[in-house]
Amino acid sequence: MFRVEIGLSMASRGHAVIVLAIDGVTTRECGIGVAVSQYFKAYDAVLAAAGISAAEPISLFAIGPRVAETSPDYRPDLVREISALCHRTGGSLGTYPVPDDASLKAAWGLASPAKWEQACVESSALISGIAQRFERVTVMVHGIMLANLRSYVQEDDSVRLFFVAHSLGMAGNDKLAEQRVAWETAGFGAMCRTPGDKVAYVSMFTRSLLADSYGIPDDRLIPFLNGIWADDPKYRTDTARSQQVLDQYGIPAGRDLVFSWGRCVPSKGFDLILDGWGEYQRQCPERTEHLVLLMPSAVAPADHVAELRKRCDNLGPQSVTPVFDFSDELPAAMLASARLRGLVFASEFESYMLTAAEAIKFSAPSVQHVYYDIPPVREQYEGMPNSHAFTDRTPGDLAKTLEAALSCGASGTKEPPSFVAEAGRFTQACLTSIGTRAGTSRGAEPSPGPGPGPRPGTSTSTCTSTSIGT
Repeated sequence: MFRVEIGLSMASRGHAVIVLAIDGVTTRECGIGVAVSQYFKAYDAVLAAAGISAAEPISLFAIGPRVAETSPDYRPDLVREISALCHRTGGSLGTYPVPDDASLKAAWGLASPAKWEQACVESSALISGIAQRFERVTVMVHGIMLANLRSYVQEDDSVRLFFVAHSLGMAGNDKLAEQRVAWETAGFGAMCRTPGDKVAYVSMFTRSLLADSYGIPDDRLIPFLNGIWADDPKYRTDTARSQQVLDQYGIPAGRDLVFSWGRCVPSKGFDLILDGWGEYQRQCPERTEHLVLLMPSAVAPADHVAELRKRCDNLGPQSVTPVFDFSDELPAAMLASARLRGLVFASEFESYMLTAAEAIKFSAPSVQHVYYDIPPVREQYEGMPNSHAFTDRTPGDLAKTLEAALSCGASGTKEPPSFVAEAGRFTQACLTSIGTRAGTSRGAEPSPGPGPGPRPGTSTSTCTSTSIGT
């Protein structure tokens, strides 16, 4: 891994762009990792969408948490690809040190604000090193652990931060939400006191939260709507390849399929999906559909994974095929399968559901979509006659909705935002942002929120929950 190259490569070319992320640089285990890695893969197209010439003197840097090369989470293919891109532009790939690099979960320190602080301290040191060599530094920041980064970055007029709010503490009600909100509020306050810093929203729901609940002025908000990269090679899956992938995962042949996927955390509702599926099969014994669940568990709470495995065992292999490892291929293969009849999502809270966007984009119009009725997901499915919302988080209500959906012949689709277009718009905003101090009628910094955030050099108490949505 390229751990010491940050700040040590060729002479300054004027402008550095740093993509700092908790996933997507050396690992890819969650939605943030997908979005960040796509940004690098589509970088040339993103610059074109932003109206920026490839000849522009911009050096690209990538920074992520240090994960041991022996870890199963480490992605050498991703490291090689991103490193080559960065070197091509005069930048490089680097990692910030972590107390435990055995896995991405350990590197994150999900329930330890003290580790979030350390991540910010180490990252800020790398940023400062780059800033010494460039006249201007733009930092695109991804991940809750880095939300308060501005409190730790040395004051430097040349460094601007753009934090992408993929998820927010106020959007959820998990045990860590209060600490998340305090951390976010401290970070957003520091950003609003710094000329040029801005916060990006991934959906209109997120924008409303940032403006109304966190009190961020309108002139400090920019869009980076979650979108779909239609040219992603992983979705170039024909029928034959789709069947090969399904066979590889032991999915029964000749059965109609219902699919769901997402990171294995309690808020995603896989326990509810399994219980609802069991109730659906009891109520409709004549139905023969098979449930497939992709639930990457690399950063999941161990007790939650054990509980889901127990539920799957109780239903049996004829009823459900669970997959707990990350897979680039399985979602594409399932969405391309002629046997897919339904998709089901049961997230208790989201800022935006990337999996739902992929489902809408790549599944056949006749496939039925079942989802738990929360505002950001309702926003995504609005106007689709083949979408079916359930409103009670009970197995019975989900089973009833599944029965109605899988008996429905409605068809529909809609075009989700384009990832390249949205990434281009975000990049253009970052690179053309004027560093003027906030001074709107709403005030120069967010409201204090539910409590004070941690101060630089201090840490908050450790929460026992590891359910954090990133």
